[in-house]
Amino acid sequence: MTERSTLDKHCPRFAMNFGIVKTVIIVVVFLAAIAIGGVDIALISGAIYTPTVAPCAVSLAAAALIVIFATLILFNSRYKFKTERFEVTIGLFTDKISYDDVLYMRQNSMTQQLYLIIKNDKSTEGQLLVKINVSAASANGFIEAMREKIPSIMIELFTD
Repeated sequence: MTERSTLDKHCPRFAMNFGIVKTVIIVVVFLAAIAIGGVDIALISGAIYTPTVAPCAVSLAAAALIVIFATLILFNSRYKFKTERFEVTIGLFTDKISYDDVLYMRQNSMTQQLYLIIKNDKSTEGQLLVKINVSAASANGFIEAMREKIPSIMIELFTD
């Protein structure tokens, strides 16, 4: 194991907080996919008559993929401060942001909501705003972790 991979295991991580409404929607989709999979299994096994099982097999495979991706979104969505970059992971997909590309952060002083302003890698001009979905209780810890990686980062406070 290299020194860098050992260090990366101890890097700060923050779970994404989707909020109650989005989390409930993801859970409903998850449960619906489980129910559809159950019906498909009943159809394929012959417990419920169907003239052909091919569409049921396709539906079962789709339901399984929905369950897998909904689970990954709920339990594998996080922000990670690695040694050389900041990573945003949602399910299976990870975006990597170099610390050199981070311009500054904004924080709503009333809600504690955080925004990261980064260089736009698609053009030489402009900036991208990335909303940081962490709980209000984790906002200060997130700021501390960012300051540890970028000591000179500016945090701009604003109100609605």
